[in-house]
Amino acid sequence: MGTRRTIGAVSRDTGLPIRTIRFYEAEGVLPAPTRTPGGYRLYSPIDVRRLRLIRNARALGLGLTEIRTLVEQAFASDCRSFAPQLQELIATKRRGVAARIRELKDLEEELNELERHVQHAACATVPGQLVSDCDYCPMIDEQEESPMKSPHIVEAVELLDSAFKNRAHSPDLTQQPDVVEALYGVGCDIAARPKGAPTLDDIQPHITNIRRDLEDGAHGVTERLTVEFDPVSADTIAAYVAAEQKCCSDIRFTLAPDNPSIMHIDAPSQLLDVVAGWITPA
Repeated sequence: MGTRRTIGAVSRDTGLPIRTIRFYEAEGVLPAPTRTPGGYRLYSPIDVRRLRLIRNARALGLGLTEIRTLVEQAFASDCRSFAPQLQELIATKRRGVAARIRELKDLEEELNELERHVQHAACATVPGQLVSDCDYCPMIDEQEESPMKSPHIVEAVELLDSAFKNRAHSPDLTQQPDVVEALYGVGCDIAARPKGAPTLDDIQPHITNIRRDLEDGAHGVTERLTVEFDPVSADTIAAYVAAEQKCCSDIRFTLAPDNPSIMHIDAPSQLLDVVAGWITPA
């Protein structure tokens, strides 16, 4: 028997359960081992190396067919000829991983969109409204297109853009029904804003700088509006951001974690220009 090992010893050496080793043998990934007269399996050092290769290949996400081919090539080739085969396998798996990452990012964006919708519904729906009476639930109702691309949203953005550009003639935009309706259309409910919270008129005198930043994040390169204020206004800015967080879902207001006098505004690209005009002092 020499260096041949029992299945129990091989299981301890490789970290693979005995049942798994038998499975690989049954699937033809591992050649059938020799047996003792009593029928016990005996594995050679090469068998142990095959099992380690199988274990590591499985950890990389390879399927049984790929592993079977890999094991056959590995133990029938010299290093020079095996390297290109392994490189090709790596390239194939990289493409698969990249595709899965894209799918996961798409899923994350869908979850973000759903969360924005739910947050908006939580602060904007009429008390007592039943889910069965709503025909715009993203978990139930089929939507033909993304909410931010639907015609009424595009119209709302255009109306807001025009209103904010001309607000010098009508400074209190929240008293205009069409503007309030447009804000609701892009995920902002004025009624949900706490009474007495700071308004644009309260924060605009303290603005020291406004810039557009490019953010390289999980969803690729996106734009963010960064507004800097006089540090003495930090409490007012914090109260303003807290109020906007209660009434806006598609426009996200946050404070810089390391500087309470800096406000970040994230929004879908078609809204960001509008928001920039909204924030910029007239």
